[in-house]
Amino acid sequence: MAEFSDTHVRAKKGRTGPIDLKSGAHHRIVVIRPEFHRVEFPCLQYRDGSAVAVPREANGWLHPLWGAIESLHDLKSRPERELCVVGHAAPGEADADALSADRAEGMHAVLTKNKDVWVGIAVRRGSLEDVTSYLHYLYAYRGFSCECVSPSAEPTAETEAAVHAFQSDYNLKFDATIEVDGVCGEQTLGAVFDTLRREFEGWLVQEELAETDIRLSETAPHFGVGARLFNWRLLPEPVSNDNRRVVDFISHDPDDLDGVWPSAESLYLDSLALIDQSAPPYAHEYWAGAVRVWLDPDHDGDDLPPGIVMRLLGDGYQADLPLADATEDARHHLCLTFENVPMLPRYDLWLDPHGEGTFHQPLLLGVGWQALRRGCREGMHAPGQGGDPVPPVPVQSAKEGDDELEIHSVEESCFEGVEVEDGLY
Repeated sequence: MAEFSDTHVRAKKGRTGPIDLKSGAHHRIVVIRPEFHRVEFPCLQYRDGSAVAVPREANGWLHPLWGAIESLHDLKSRPERELCVVGHAAPGEADADALSADRAEGMHAVLTKNKDVWVGIAVRRGSLEDVTSYLHYLYAYRGFSCECVSPSAEPTAETEAAVHAFQSDYNLKFDATIEVDGVCGEQTLGAVFDTLRREFEGWLVQEELAETDIRLSETAPHFGVGARLFNWRLLPEPVSNDNRRVVDFISHDPDDLDGVWPSAESLYLDSLALIDQSAPPYAHEYWAGAVRVWLDPDHDGDDLPPGIVMRLLGDGYQADLPLADATEDARHHLCLTFENVPMLPRYDLWLDPHGEGTFHQPLLLGVGWQALRRGCREGMHAPGQGGDPVPPVPVQSAKEGDDELEIHSVEESCFEGVEVEDGLY
């Protein structure tokens, strides 16, 4: 049987010149079609005239950031791909071209942590209805106190109370000092952005993704196409205007675009393209619960110094607790409880034995959130003896599947541990 020499040809509309095939051989030409991946629309729909995407009752409280998370999974599995965010508008919406561009840019701002751009779009293209819808979502799914059963574009006693409660919650959860006045100004919109980003960053950790997985197109990371709808195979025939007020996450290989930057024409008009689409899981979970650190006060006859202060430290999170705040559990251990600890990639736990503000003893360093959730136990230090701190537990010490990590770093040492109560942020 004759052997075939395979020649792989990428299907492109702008191909120039013949395919170079050597004579005197059997050839098999393999045509590679462009492949695009997109996320289904339900969580990515906007209110009429708005460029602020938030979960709302009208879309079943589906969070738009899950569309981004689903796209990042595709990018992680296909390292040759990059992502475009494309905005669309309904024909009846005013200034459809600019509105669709703002929708795309607003989502891009969340992905790239550009608060100023997002706040500017929210001021220009958002409304109190968008904000109060999100506040009620935070109340229903995240443990905030900002209930708003009837989100409204016009201020009411209920919306003012919800904004007031959110401002207080934000100051507590973010250790911030924004004004608590019930007025939704730019400062409060910035707090809304911070909360959206914290959700997004928590989901990155939960889904084992990273900021480096956000590979946006270098030439056209986001753009709007107004009220135009293109190839029905990529954009399904709309059954209502709700299906037109969307952003579209499209991941693709730049080599499939004939060397031109992504555009509506290159992404939506290519009849050769293979379209793969997926639906995000729409999960609401975002673990942020109570982290408990316990101490054995009677080990080896030593009493714990009364001035002990513990510090739990993560990226953008810090909390200090004195031993005076401890409670006693059923094992007669003293427990210090850090409340509302968000999901972050890693945490450090430090100890200040005498409350002098030095925090010179590292108890845990670089411990991931999942390890904290499982529960960690370590031989830490001999209380009251001073001296050099015990070497912290390295992250790689945890074994896959362990329910509890127990390491005896020092003989006859005091044992501390960390445990987490699951809860919704």
